Amino acid sequence: MGIFEVSASSLFVTASSQRAQMENIAQRVLGNALELFVAKKYDDAIATFKRAIGLAPQSNTAINAYDYMARSYLGKGEADKAVEAYGQSLKIDPQRAETHVSLGNLYISQEQPEKASQAYEKAVALDPSAVNRYSLGQAYLETGRHDDAERRAWIPFRRDG
Repeated sequence: MGIFEVSASSLFVTASSQRAQMENIAQRVLGNALELFVAKKYDDAIATFKRAIGLAPQSNTAINAYDYMARSYLGKGEADKAVEAYGQSLKIDPQRAETHVSLGNLYISQEQPEKASQAYEKAVALDPSAVNRYSLGQAYLETGRHDDAERRAWIPFRRDG
């Protein structure tokens, strides 16, 4: 192998190492953003969450940053931007039931039960827990879909003994 020839495996190792370093930096930036969020410095927190996302855009760190960015927007009273942040998170991981639930909760707080029902339906499809089914049932009741609330969100209880 010549001086300028590089093996595929060494390129992979280098790229993996760089990704890990960026993820590590992103996690530290996320920690800083969370401190700003807790202090209710929402504008600064949002800017810092965006930096964390930029460092590792397809990572769990980015998903968590989008979640807290949405909460920051809600703290500022900007529900539309919170919806966008949850949407960006779902582009990274559409299989994350918690994000669908958070989105559903936001829609309920904005008195949009139809949209909430859609978000909760996705959450239940991914995680049919009692809490998720209850949220879905409540959204169905808000929209007058009583049959759906009973049929799709009801969980039979089992008596032992």
